Amino acid sequence: MTLPINSQKVSASKILAETSIEPQLKNAIFQTDKELLDYAHRITTSRISPYEKSSSDIYPLSLFTSRLWQFPLYFADDVLLRYTEFEFKSLSPLQKHLEIIRAQAEALLIHHKLNFCVLSDLEYNQNISRAIGILPMHIEDQLDELLTCPGFLTPDERQIDYNNIDALINNLDMLKKELGTSLELIYAMLLLSGIKSNDEFLSYGQKTDIILSRITNLPLVSAQLKHAQSTNALESQLNFLTVLREQIAELLPMRQLDETNFLFINLLDQFVWDKNWERTKPIRATKDVFAVFDAILLTHYGFTVYLVISEKNEYYLEIVFPSLSVWWHIPNYRGKSTSEISPISFVSPTVKYHYDYRFLIAKIMANIADVYTQIGRELDIPLRMYRSVVKLYPDYPDFLHKLVQLYIRTGQVHLAVPQIKTLVELYSNSADINHLLGITYCLLKDYDNAIFFLEKAVSLRPDLIDAYNNLANCYYQNGNLNQAQKIYTRLLTLQPDYFEGVFGLGNVYFQLKQYAQALRYFEKCLRIIMQHKEESQEKQSQMLRTLYNLAQTYYELGKIENSIKTYKELLKLNPDHASAWYNLGIIYRNQGDTKQAIKCITQAIQLNPNLMR
Repeated sequence: MTLPINSQKVSASKILAETSIEPQLKNAIFQTDKELLDYAHRITTSRISPYEKSSSDIYPLSLFTSRLWQFPLYFADDVLLRYTEFEFKSLSPLQKHLEIIRAQAEALLIHHKLNFCVLSDLEYNQNISRAIGILPMHIEDQLDELLTCPGFLTPDERQIDYNNIDALINNLDMLKKELGTSLELIYAMLLLSGIKSNDEFLSYGQKTDIILSRITNLPLVSAQLKHAQSTNALESQLNFLTVLREQIAELLPMRQLDETNFLFINLLDQFVWDKNWERTKPIRATKDVFAVFDAILLTHYGFTVYLVISEKNEYYLEIVFPSLSVWWHIPNYRGKSTSEISPISFVSPTVKYHYDYRFLIAKIMANIADVYTQIGRELDIPLRMYRSVVKLYPDYPDFLHKLVQLYIRTGQVHLAVPQIKTLVELYSNSADINHLLGITYCLLKDYDNAIFFLEKAVSLRPDLIDAYNNLANCYYQNGNLNQAQKIYTRLLTLQPDYFEGVFGLGNVYFQLKQYAQALRYFEKCLRIIMQHKEESQEKQSQMLRTLYNLAQTYYELGKIENSIKTYKELLKLNPDHASAWYNLGIIYRNQGDTKQAIKCITQAIQLNPNLMR
């Protein structure tokens, strides 16, 4: 039996106010509320037997918390209440919704007491549990209550607004406070996976329940869980963690890193599809998704977790107890046998970064943004995603670095500077960060600042070839050809066949009017290009640039026929190269071949009218 939800009806007596049997109703309310209060008192004072805790449907699965929602209840005018009407109005939408569901469960019990409805034993126990504020045990049921909450998120709204990440965080705060960290992580992962409809949410909630239940029902896990529930002692909790870790390593499907499986729902689908959990059939996902799964598992059992990234970039979940912490390692899972997967550790790794569990949400968001970036279309989407994750974790260099790269790729170089300055403040001795800031200033044509940071980058890492190349290019753009020549020469002593270095030095000699030297380096560029057998956009770009500069150099050396031949070769590769058509037309004009000159220059102007300005 169900009753209509009305947000103004906070108590069972109000929900049942329409009944005409006032004396009987009052007595039923009083008796039911007394029973509920007595049961709630026994729950909170641990007077329920270990068997009842571990096996009863009315007791939640959570290991070390009773998951009582805002206990205690209290009497007001012989009515069981949690809030006065004034207090109720100040609650969050989710708090109101959960209180209404609690009051409905209480009202159903009163109906049952009055013989107005019949509840099965299971329904009766479930309603007792819900009436005193114990939340549903199963993820699917918790999601069902969450998704029917007015004022939370409707199906049409279940798309993260990356321009307003605060709205998502506010909803997650509300969810965590009332329904716990585990459900918060699950809900966030489903949102990030693009799940919108209630049916899809509940389906993946059911899949999560299946996986968690199968793990909990592993014989050794189940036995140690019951012991930990009955004692609640630190030693029993640590023993439970040890057993849980060992059983996951030994009995669950092997884990294998796969950068294409970056969505949490992919992992759920693999787990549920493999009904027998064959060890030989690995579950594939990214390390971030495996970390999320383990965090959900641990918080489901009531543990508090943080994410630790070590100096070796290894992931650990720090499980925090009042008197100590233990570390749950997330291996790389590259062909490791069970014996190589480390047990929980009581020794802290060398910590590089230490974040709350929500950092994993940001990491998954960043992974999705990276996929958009690799596709190369709609860069506005990953840009908004990285703005969001940087807002959440402004001191994590990988997020800042990716945001800077996206600003540069989308032509918003000026917006990159504040982000890189933050990086430099955090990591002043990082060659890569100084290099990135130098590139950004170079793109902004602020060559003095660019040179300063690029010089620092190569001083910190003398083998950073790209930094040498960018430094030489800045000197070149700033008109300091002699210094550019020195840097390019130094670069080529480190890597003689580095294309950009050879090409850049050829440009320097061309500007210095040392055309014979320029020809030498541009011809070397051709040899470097031809060493690469496979065709690629980069190879084609290098070929076009080299042929263009080579044709110009032949012209300056008076080798006109070589110049014409080279321009024609270039135009076969790219018929839309306006500057090549124009230069070829000028050569024909100088030779007196007016017809060919007009043809080439006309073609050039059609491709680029600005050439005649």
